[in-house]
Amino acid sequence: MKRLILSLALWVGFLGFASSQTPEEAFDLYQEGKYLDAAAKYEALINNELPSSDLYFNLGTCYLAAHDIAHARLALERALLLNPGSRSIQQQLNRLSRSIEPNIEPLPSFFLLEYFFNLRDLLNKNSWGWLFLIFSSSFAVIGMILPSPRRKALLLFIGFITFFLCLLFVARYRHEQTPASILMDAQPLRIAPEISSQQLIFLGVGTKAQPVDSLGEWYKVVLDNNDIGWLPKANLTKI
Repeated sequence: MKRLILSLALWVGFLGFASSQTPEEAFDLYQEGKYLDAAAKYEALINNELPSSDLYFNLGTCYLAAHDIAHARLALERALLLNPGSRSIQQQLNRLSRSIEPNIEPLPSFFLLEYFFNLRDLLNKNSWGWLFLIFSSSFAVIGMILPSPRRKALLLFIGFITFFLCLLFVARYRHEQTPASILMDAQPLRIAPEISSQQLIFLGVGTKAQPVDSLGEWYKVVLDNNDIGWLPKANLTKI
């Protein structure tokens, strides 16, 4: 019985050790220039464990080195969803976006909205949600235990912060829930959901698009510059 338990423990330890070596194996393959093999290792790790922004970032870097723009952008966009405040992910995405032809530039927003969106994108929805819960709990506790002379001003201050955190959480939640996709093959953006319809613009591999409607095998999409048209569903992969 003891031998059986020991064997099982050693086997579990071996599996844990093998699993922990997977990122190192992927890194070694990347160093050797075997970028697609390294990407396959990271894909397996993401599928077998909880996804993380680091794993997606490394996956995107492998695909980028292999000149697979579509899969690189898909991985990097997923990394940014998990860690929106990461400058390294954002910089890598900006460099990649500039390499896609045509380069679809987002339309500028009102400066106050731009500031709010930048603040919203510092954290993901879970982090904003926890901050909101912490401050709302503090609001309730302070309201019960603090003496009256100090209570009003402090509650007003914490209440304002709590309200603003709620706005940030809702805005980030809506942003993460908004469906967005990556174009995996170069395709023309068409004026109607028909292969024979007029082409508006020819989109390069890796272009980001937001589906807003569907009809049969087609998605109606909005681009970052607010251009609207139709693309085949088969050529889009959800972020």
